[in-house]
Amino acid sequence: MKNDERQEASNINELIKRINLGAFDVVKQSLTLIKSNCVLIFFLMLFYYLIQFAVTYIILNLHYNDLGAVINKLVVSLQSPNDNQETNLVLYPFIIASLGGKIVTAPLLFGLSFIFLRLNLKQKMHFKDIFNGFSYLMVSLTLVFFTSLIESFSQVIPIIGSIINFYLMMVLSLSMFFLVTFKISPVEAIKYSIKGVNTNFMKVFSIYLINILICIGLFIVFSMVSSANSYLFAILAILYFIFTVSLFISSQSIIFKEIINNNDPQETENSVLNQHNKKDDLFDA
Repeated sequence: MKNDERQEASNINELIKRINLGAFDVVKQSLTLIKSNCVLIFFLMLFYYLIQFAVTYIILNLHYNDLGAVINKLVVSLQSPNDNQETNLVLYPFIIASLGGKIVTAPLLFGLSFIFLRLNLKQKMHFKDIFNGFSYLMVSLTLVFFTSLIESFSQVIPIIGSIINFYLMMVLSLSMFFLVTFKISPVEAIKYSIKGVNTNFMKVFSIYLINILICIGLFIVFSMVSSANSYLFAILAILYFIFTVSLFISSQSIIFKEIINNNDPQETENSVLNQHNKKDDLFDA
């Protein structure tokens, strides 16, 4: 058994290579993927975040008797830069509730990751496929718990916390894709994600930087367009949020695909990921 595990680890390590595509090509493919599947992706992301918001709201309601008053207090404290202690006391329950929302919706993120990966392989997917992650409930919960906890710890460190958090967001971003594809343990998925990103660090950093610049540009445009109309602002804000998150997940799926399919870049029946899915389909009954 141990020999088989070592062999599997060796095989995955050998698959992790440098990305041949340029950063702009990855972003271009990400935008094309979103454009080609915009309706499906919109409803998938909307559903995922509505569930996450609902779970977060329920957790906060269990903690606070008057949630509206607490939100108003948080807004006031955020406007008082000198009252950091008061802000933190009010903010921490929101962070914990958000973490709880992420963990509870982990199986949906599992399903989303697989959908984006399969869309990259030109395979047809359906809305119902997002629920298939519940077949792997414990591993998805464990992985999201570990990654969220690691990222949360970095926020405690002043000044450099945001830099550390950005780095962790990058190196942990492929964890779910390794878990989805190879069905390894969460710890192994995190380990291979770190190796995969660090092997291509400057290119992954460049991709993230381009995505961030696109998001900033879009935010400026939609803020100017909708500044006079609160309803239009709310609608565009939802569309903006869904697009930006989709852009990053799409980019991550392409990065993962390119790292694994490096030796067989043509998206054919012989690609590593297609062979893996044929051999042992993740969502077969």
